[in-house]
Amino acid sequence: MGKRKPGLTLERHREIGAELMRVQRLLVSLQVEIKNSYAKNGTEGRIADKIAAAEKRLLQARSSLEDVMVSEVGNEHWDKLRLSEVYFGYLPGESGYLETNQPTPVPPAGQE
Repeated sequence: MGKRKPGLTLERHREIGAELMRVQRLLVSLQVEIKNSYAKNGTEGRIADKIAAAEKRLLQARSSLEDVMVSEVGNEHWDKLRLSEVYFGYLPGESGYLETNQPTPVPPAGQE
């Protein structure tokens, strides 16, 4: 059996989560533009369906990464670290980001 790799830090999960949110939004935007530009049943229109399938797979990957992150960080810190916002929250610079995506410090054990 090989050596276990260290995984991602919480900060790296936050960075990857933001990038994947940007990519997903781009895919949705392109899908809408293509759908609005071509007949639904034509060859060109089916391209939008392929983009929609890619977007769905990306959403599944984000969900899987969230599961991995929780298993690494621990579910007991879900609220304090605002883990729900890492893969499905606001992007930096968006209204709501500073209020909801900044982690609340976790006090040392016994001082909670």
